[in-house]
Amino acid sequence: MLSCSYEKKRTDVVMKTVIYTIMAAALAAMAGFAHAADGQAADELFDTLSKEMMCLCSCNQTIKNCPHVNCDFAVPARLEIKKQISEGKGHDQIIAAFIGKHGQVILAQPKKEGFNVVGYVFPFVAIVAVGGGVAALVREWAGRGAGKKAPEQGAGQGGKPPVEGGDSDLVERMKKELSDFDA
Repeated sequence: MLSCSYEKKRTDVVMKTVIYTIMAAALAAMAGFAHAADGQAADELFDTLSKEMMCLCSCNQTIKNCPHVNCDFAVPARLEIKKQISEGKGHDQIIAAFIGKHGQVILAQPKKEGFNVVGYVFPFVAIVAVGGGVAALVREWAGRGAGKKAPEQGAGQGGKPPVEGGDSDLVERMKKELSDFDA
């Protein structure tokens, strides 16, 4: 009888150990998946932020696309972004920190507020204004000739027939130049 209860206790201990081991493995796997998901979210946030901020080394590229391997601005900025992400800061907090440190020039796309709206609206207003000006000019030009009668064939200046003998020296000069031109 002693051996039977001993076997039962031993089986219970082994079962509990197996169950606890499985539970611990499941928890570790869930934590690993959660960490992987957090890592993926952090990578996506880093990519987004580094695309939204300009490198200030005069390469005219974003922090993500700066072509300089050892850039004096992009490399430290990337590290700063990763540091702030690891501290748990969000997108808007990190952008605000960089704007506070470097000003609005850090943004690849200016915010659509305040005076920056002019930069977004002005091109369309200018296109409409220039189009209206061209249309008015064409109407003006078309209106100038609308009431006038076309000169008749062979008519001279002002719609009057050319004077036959009035400008004989001019006629002679034209004939001479035409004959020189043909020769």
